[in-house]
Amino acid sequence: MSNFYSWFYGDDGLRVAPLKKGKKADIKLQSDSAKPAFKVENEGGGWDFFYWLENFIQLKNERWKPIYVFDNHNHALRFWWNFLNNWQGQASRKGLIHIDQHTDRRENQNIFDKKWMNRDWNNYEREVFDFVQRKTEVGNFITPALDSVLVSDYHEIRSEYQFNHFDINLLDGKPYILDIDLDFRAEEMGISFKKTVEKLKSLIEKAEIITIATSPYFLDQKVAIELLIEAL
Repeated sequence: MSNFYSWFYGDDGLRVAPLKKGKKADIKLQSDSAKPAFKVENEGGGWDFFYWLENFIQLKNERWKPIYVFDNHNHALRFWWNFLNNWQGQASRKGLIHIDQHTDRRENQNIFDKKWMNRDWNNYEREVFDFVQRKTEVGNFITPALDSVLVSDYHEIRSEYQFNHFDINLLDGKPYILDIDLDFRAEEMGISFKKTVEKLKSLIEKAEIITIATSPYFLDQKVAIELLIEAL
């Protein structure tokens, strides 16, 4: 994969971190001297600053299974595209399980071009990167993936009840993408980590590729990293 993921702040404020291979210990926040993701006024009249991940991480693992960790969730689309096109027999690799506090399927009139999924797919890496950066955001990136049939057989999980009662047999044994937004475990969701962690590990075990967003706009990133390390 060409590494278009390198530091930049565009005129429109878009930011992407370097993508690096690493392990769980390499998942870290930016230093407080870097540009924060956003700030929130606190009760004392000052500001609390929230930071991005220092790097996007492709986790090393014993089974050579792709696991990508990043901050803003729309980047998942980029990793799905790369994985699905790297494997021949793409048609059998379209299942998607999406675990999230939000649907991420808001309207998006931008079209994910089907020519980006043909035999010359690797010629379109720049176009796909730009599409993800500039024509999607965290609440609407799944819409073009479904419209273009990049992914199908879609299953959305947005509550502990749905999670605990999800029947993996719905996928008929087909390979699937597991997409996790860690804001699913935000405090207001009331998700019991102990009751759900074993099932999560089972879904991870059976997935072909796992994409994990830490979502700085919705979850304290220190909490996100702690949850991630415990779950993996």
